[in-house]
Amino acid sequence: MAFDSHNNRMKEKTTTNAETHPAIFTPDEAASYIKVTTRTIRNLTARGILPVTRLSGKIVRYRRTDLDKALEAFTSGAR
Repeated sequence: MAFDSHNNRMKEKTTTNAETHPAIFTPDEAASYIKVTTRTIRNLTARGILPVTRLSGKIVRYRRTDLDKALEAFTSGAR
Protein backbone atom coordinates (compact mmCIF):
# COMPACT_ATOMS: atom_id res chain seq x y z
CA MET A 1 0.00 0.00 0.00
CA ALA A 2 1.12 3.54 -0.70
CA PHE A 3 -0.04 6.82 0.76
CA ASP A 4 -2.00 9.04 -1.63
CA SER A 5 -1.26 12.57 -0.41
CA HIS A 6 -3.84 14.10 -2.74
CA ASN A 7 -6.73 12.22 -1.11
CA ASN A 8 -5.04 11.78 2.29
CA ARG A 9 -5.63 8.05 2.38
CA MET A 10 -3.90 4.79 1.73
CA LYS A 11 -4.33 3.22 -1.68
CA GLU A 12 -3.17 -0.06 -3.08
CA LYS A 13 -0.28 0.05 -5.48
CA THR A 14 -1.12 -1.54 -8.79
CA THR A 15 1.55 -3.72 -10.34
CA THR A 16 2.16 -4.39 -13.98
CA ASN A 17 2.70 -7.76 -15.58
CA ALA A 18 6.42 -6.97 -15.89
CA GLU A 19 6.69 -6.33 -12.14
CA THR A 20 5.01 -9.58 -11.12
CA HIS A 21 6.74 -11.95 -13.54
CA PRO A 22 10.45 -12.53 -14.06
CA ALA A 23 12.14 -11.84 -17.38
CA ILE A 24 13.42 -15.42 -17.66
CA PHE A 25 11.28 -18.53 -17.15
CA THR A 26 11.88 -22.23 -16.63
CA PRO A 27 9.69 -24.46 -18.83
CA ASP A 28 7.20 -24.94 -15.96
CA GLU A 29 7.06 -21.20 -15.26
CA ALA A 30 6.65 -20.44 -18.97
CA ALA A 31 3.74 -22.87 -19.20
CA SER A 32 2.10 -21.34 -16.16
CA TYR A 33 2.65 -17.80 -17.48
CA ILE A 34 0.78 -18.44 -20.74
CA LYS A 35 -1.64 -20.95 -19.20
CA VAL A 36 -0.66 -24.04 -21.20
CA THR A 37 0.97 -27.36 -20.34
CA THR A 38 4.71 -27.93 -20.25
CA ARG A 39 4.20 -30.35 -23.14
CA THR A 40 2.77 -27.49 -25.24
CA ILE A 41 5.83 -25.38 -24.41
CA ARG A 42 8.09 -28.24 -25.57
CA ASN A 43 6.04 -28.68 -28.76
CA LEU A 44 6.13 -24.96 -29.59
CA THR A 45 9.89 -25.01 -29.05
CA ALA A 46 10.40 -28.11 -31.22
CA ARG A 47 8.31 -26.54 -34.02
CA GLY A 48 10.46 -23.39 -33.90
CA ILE A 49 7.55 -21.18 -32.82
CA LEU A 50 8.94 -20.40 -29.39
CA PRO A 51 12.63 -19.42 -29.12
CA VAL A 52 14.59 -21.02 -26.29
CA THR A 53 17.83 -20.16 -24.52
CA ARG A 54 19.91 -23.24 -23.79
CA LEU A 55 22.15 -22.78 -20.77
CA SER A 56 23.51 -26.30 -21.09
CA GLY A 57 22.37 -29.64 -22.51
CA LYS A 58 19.06 -29.97 -20.67
CA ILE A 59 18.75 -26.60 -18.95
CA VAL A 60 16.55 -24.26 -20.99
CA ARG A 61 14.98 -20.90 -20.28
CA TYR A 62 12.38 -18.76 -22.04
CA ARG A 63 12.29 -14.98 -22.21
CA ARG A 64 9.07 -13.24 -21.26
CA THR A 65 9.21 -11.13 -24.42
CA ASP A 66 9.35 -14.30 -26.55
CA LEU A 67 6.38 -15.78 -24.70
CA ASP A 68 4.41 -12.57 -25.22
CA LYS A 69 5.25 -12.56 -28.94
CA ALA A 70 4.18 -16.20 -29.28
CA LEU A 71 0.85 -15.34 -27.65
CA GLU A 72 0.37 -12.43 -30.03
CA ALA A 73 1.08 -14.70 -33.00
CA PHE A 74 -1.74 -17.02 -31.92
CA THR A 75 -4.20 -14.28 -31.04
CA SER A 76 -7.03 -14.02 -33.51
CA GLY A 77 -10.14 -11.91 -33.80
CA ALA A 78 -10.85 -8.24 -33.47
CA ARG A 79 -9.55 -6.26 -30.53
